[in-house]
Amino acid sequence: MGARPAPLAQARERVAARLRQREQPPRPARRGPARLGRTAARLATPAPTLVTPSPGHRPPSAGTITGVITLYHDYTSPTSAVAVARAHRLAAEGLPIQLVGFEAIGVDMTLPVTVDVLGELDAVSEAARAEGLALSRPDTLPVTGLAHVAEDVAQAAGRGDAWRAAAYRAYWEQAADLADRSVLLTLAAEIGLDTERTTAALDDRLALAAVRQRTGELRREGIGGVPTLLAHRTLVPGLLPEDDLRALAGP
Repeated sequence: MGARPAPLAQARERVAARLRQREQPPRPARRGPARLGRTAARLATPAPTLVTPSPGHRPPSAGTITGVITLYHDYTSPTSAVAVARAHRLAAEGLPIQLVGFEAIGVDMTLPVTVDVLGELDAVSEAARAEGLALSRPDTLPVTGLAHVAEDVAQAAGRGDAWRAAAYRAYWEQAADLADRSVLLTLAAEIGLDTERTTAALDDRLALAAVRQRTGELRREGIGGVPTLLAHRTLVPGLLPEDDLRALAGP
């Protein structure tokens, strides 16, 4: 039987082995093509930029004042068309209602009319006639962000109700493209808005960013579609019977 190595010699050998390992250069990490591709993509993708609306285009308040109803709406919703017409009529009678635009579809491209919209159109046809609206089948679902920009301009000029009435009728009765700047400028001129101010707002990317930022904030607060009413800090469906609206506006 051979002699066992002394404990001290064993310890020295372990230390020497560790030193030899430290002196060796590190091996490059192996990466397959897929992993390299993901790394390159991360490096090539710029960080997202936070767009802050300019002071002149701050979105209107979401409206949480006790006794004030806020109606969120979008132009390509037939139910919104009826709810807005009803809200305008009741507001003219003194009911405390404010209206805020909400870009419901959230896709930056014109879409074909969906089965849901057609079903909604049929469901509200009688209520629309009662409000004096003749809702026709639209050709497309345009992007409504710029229409809401123009609405904010009109609201600031005290012409918000006139703008909404004109825009809803143009889309639902005349199949107007509310994503077309020339259409929006024509409507703005018809209701007496300042052409230069409206043009500047429609050309201002920050104004459109403000509309979309507002929509994003409202989605996070629980608004998923239109029309939606906010009253006494509670969200309810936007197309309510007139008596219910009056009761909701009470203290």
